Order: sequence, then structure tokens, then C-alpha cells
Amino acid sequence: MSALPVAMDAHAEHRLRIALSELEPGDAELFQAALQRLEERLSHRWEWADLAHADVTIVDMDSLFGHMAWLKAHGAGKQVITFARTRPHGSDLVLDKPLEDDAFAAVLEQAAGHIDGSENARRPMQAARSIPPVAPAQPAVAKAEFPAHPPSESAGVMDLAAAGDIVTAQVAMPEVAEPAQPAEPEPRNVAEMLARRRIDQPVRVG
Repeated sequence: MSALPVAMDAHAEHRLRIALSELEPGDAELFQAALQRLEERLSHRWEWADLAHADVTIVDMDSLFGHMAWLKAHGAGKQVITFARTRPHGSDLVLDKPLEDDAFAAVLEQAAGHIDGSENARRPMQAARSIPPVAPAQPAVAKAEFPAHPPSESAGVMDLAAAGDIVTAQVAMPEVAEPAQPAEPEPRNVAEMLARRRIDQPVRVG
């Protein structure tokens, strides 16, 4: 008697929620009865829930709004079981009509495997985000410091000498000589010579 509660608690750890969408009232009763019969055969405990809180949604694709409900459930990130007379394209969780217990149990196990795989894939990523990476400590490298030496007296003397050389060079620059005036030609006769003398001699007044 004591083993039964333990088994139930272990079974309850893998609890999943299921909902029906666009099914006829008679079909909904068939699903509820089938899930009750399969409860001991399934690896997870399934509970009925509304569409907003369900992990798995069973959609009747033969209904008027079945395709719209299928798209809406997929957009909400849920596992969607397609319940139809013909196998539709683009869905890997398919339950053929009419409903059979073995087929229903198989598709529920398939959906639970998808959910468990996605949760296990998310958990390591969440753990990695919660623990910031720690970089190994690197030994601190002492930064070489070079003391600033004041300029020596010899360097100052050299600078002054260099400056003096520049000034001296600027002062000692030779002046540019003006071009010499061309010499006048020799007078050709005595009259031209006398005329030049009269021009060069200053005129005396009084």
C-alpha cells in the first residue's frame, strides 16, 4: 500500500496539460474517456486545461476554423496534435480519425518527448546565463616607470651655443653688393673732353 503514493508522486513530476480546440462535443467526450483509460500506460500525467495554459493542443482540422486554430496554437509555441481524416502536410503530430487508444497513446508520448527535449535544451542555456563567466586571473605586469631626468647643464650650454651659432650666422651674412655702373667711354677729341669737364665741375655763383 505504501508503494502506490510514491509511484503517483513520481508520475506527478511529469505533469502535462492538454486542451481540445474546434472539436465536436461528442468527440470531446471520446477523448476524455480515452485519456482516462490510458492514464496508467503513459509516462506523463496528463490533465485537461484551457487553451491558454495547455502544453499540447488537439485541433480538429476538418472543422470550419480548424486551420486557423492550428496556426494560432503553433504561434503560441504549443505542441499541436492534428486530428483529421486525411493526413495534412506540415504537421508531425497527427492523429487519424476515428480515435483509437493505441494511436492516441503514441501521439501523446511523441508530444511529451518534444516537450522534454525542448526543456532540457533550455535548461543548460539558462544556467549559463545565470552564472557569469569568470576569466582566469592574469598576473599583473608592472608597468615600467622611467624617471624624468632634468636636462643637464651641458645640454643647456649646447642649446645656447647652437642658438648663438644661428644668431652669428644671421649677423655675419654678407651684404649683397650693388652692381657697378658701366664706365664711360673715352672722349674721342679735345672738344668732348672739355665738355665733360664743364659738366663735372660745379658752377660757382658770385
